[in-house]
Amino acid sequence: MSNEKSANEGNTVVDGIEINHQWSKSFAFEEAFSQYLHNYISADLEYFSLLRSMYEIKIAEIFSHYPQYFDVFSSCNTNFRVNEDSDQAI
Repeated sequence: MSNEKSANEGNTVVDGIEINHQWSKSFAFEEAFSQYLHNYISADLEYFSLLRSMYEIKIAEIFSHYPQYFDVFSSCNTNFRVNEDSDQAI
């Protein structure tokens, strides 16, 4: 998995409790899920993010140096894209 640093941050407060709509992308989830894998699936499996130490802007800066991948990049924040050849959402 490759989840970035800001996934650890909450985005709203409800009744004095910080809510993180991206909790499943957070380091807390990463640690808990990794422990679950070790305990119930296999001690040989690791679940971690190589990008955890970076914010999106740094990842974008690095990625900008690899234009050969621009047309095949996908983001979990993108619900759909328009196929330029047909102008239809796919």
